[in-house]
Amino acid sequence: MNRIIFHVFFIFLVIPVGPNRCVWSHTDITPQEAENLIASDDTVIVVDVREAESEYCDENPTPPVPPGHIPGALNYPWSSGVLEERYGDLSTDSEILVVCRSGNRSNQAAEFLDSKGYSNIYDMTEGMGAWEGETVICLDSDGDGINDDLDNCPEVYNPNQEDNDKNGLGDTCDPNTTDCLVINIYGEYSKTTEFLRNYRDERLSGTSEGQELIRLYDWWSPVLVKEIEEDEVLKKELQSLIDGVVTAIREGKE
Repeated sequence: MNRIIFHVFFIFLVIPVGPNRCVWSHTDITPQEAENLIASDDTVIVVDVREAESEYCDENPTPPVPPGHIPGALNYPWSSGVLEERYGDLSTDSEILVVCRSGNRSNQAAEFLDSKGYSNIYDMTEGMGAWEGETVICLDSDGDGINDDLDNCPEVYNPNQEDNDKNGLGDTCDPNTTDCLVINIYGEYSKTTEFLRNYRDERLSGTSEGQELIRLYDWWSPVLVKEIEEDEVLKKELQSLIDGVVTAIREGKE
């Protein structure tokens, strides 16, 4: 009887049962293997589970940890519970590489994702302390709250990251985008377009009022573009209005 009980116990212990049958199924890989994985597959999602300011964005960490984080790595801290709250943002079908400082938190995070049905999880066992690949710091050039390495248009304020043609380049700096009123009126490479683009990036994006103006422009621009396609009079009126704005800016009356 004892032998039968032992066999039954063994079956339940070893054979996966139920929806969490993939528990502990993630793959442990070294930092070098992780670097090769990223280099060979640009669809791999890197999830850095270190804390945001004190680790993920740290420019002067204690060696041997390099500054910053792996380029493109998403920050879902484990200790503060962010990953447990937002893991649903991650696709269950994607290959996900989990990293931390030394490998302890990444292992816990990987086990958690295993339990939630993620089947393509990699845990970088030695952590960022053994990482010898490229890293980047938390730089946000356009002030839209998104790090340059994650921003689909890093030099232009676009917090919503619109990318209607799904080409990986944000609509606000995509040369294929035709929804920009200024470009439709003056052309992509005109002096007026260049002047207004620089004014937006160098002046407007740096203040809350300017950011609101940019948001309003981005909202209304596609609507007006459709209108001027069929109304040449309106197009000339808008051009005259924009010319007046440009003159005011140049004369320091903005």
